[in-house]
Amino acid sequence: MAEELSAHPLAEGGGVQSAPARYKSAAELFDAVAPAYIAMGMTPAEFWDGDAEWAKHYREAQGIKNERLDHELWLQGVYIYRALIDVSPLLNAFAPQGTKARDYLERPLGAFQAGEREQSEEVQAQEGMERLREKAMDRFRRINAGFGQDDG
Repeated sequence: MAEELSAHPLAEGGGVQSAPARYKSAAELFDAVAPAYIAMGMTPAEFWDGDAEWAKHYREAQGIKNERLDHELWLQGVYIYRALIDVSPLLNAFAPQGTKARDYLERPLGAFQAGEREQSEEVQAQEGMERLREKAMDRFRRINAGFGQDDG
């Protein structure tokens, strides 16, 4: 072919590296992208001898897999963040003696159904209010204990 092929078909979808590449023929282009499609699960026979529409379907399926993986990694980050928040009271150098870590989640975040999720949010709000009430009561007890002491 006299024209050069410059656009890499998988560069947009993140299937392969997006480094600029120039191909002198369609054969070079197909040779360059074959490993990416095989890594997506396409057999060499499907790639070379099969219907070209299947390549599109494999690319779309890979996009869905990538989105799922992104979500799973994001959710893992949420769990790690939540765990750090739960132990953060222990990391405070000025925390009062006897400070304990908060309880970790009882169930996975994704295990809730829609109704259970709303109910869980209500329970979490109630627990949060209870924790605030306990903190306030503790603070009032300490203040009252300070008034009972003689300064001189």
